Amino acid sequence: MRKLLLLGFLVACSSTPSGNDGGTDATVDAPADTGTKDAATDSGGDAGAQVTLTLKNYLAWCDVSVNSGATSTSDQSLPFAKGAVVNLHSEPGNTFFWGYWVGTDKADGGEDLNKTTTVTMSADKTIQACCPDTDGGSCPAP
Repeated sequence: MRKLLLLGFLVACSSTPSGNDGGTDATVDAPADTGTKDAATDSGGDAGAQVTLTLKNYLAWCDVSVNSGATSTSDQSLPFAKGAVVNLHSEPGNTFFWGYWVGTDKADGGEDLNKTTTVTMSADKTIQACCPDTDGGSCPAP
């Protein structure tokens, strides 16, 4: 297993059999059963395909962690294997309030009020964490 530093996150890479390309999957400080490619959720049959999770953090007011990794206030673009389940957690920074996520797997596509949530990487996704400076405040769409 190789480990790489990507945008301030430790990325573990390991080879996995995937039909005809022997590709690699990347996870970001993920538990052994999280963030890995799952053939059952790979609906396109494109083994080894990568998708990008773009995390927006409105004005850097939230501390965001991906798969229990280090927290960051920066916007990020992270590669994942198509079908990976990514765990997100956010806490408001000092003097801010927890608001919501936009763009997660929430069924109605609206605001996800949970500080901890998941997203299934079926395609490239942009997700925003919102920790406004007033209780009940909002953030513009990503």
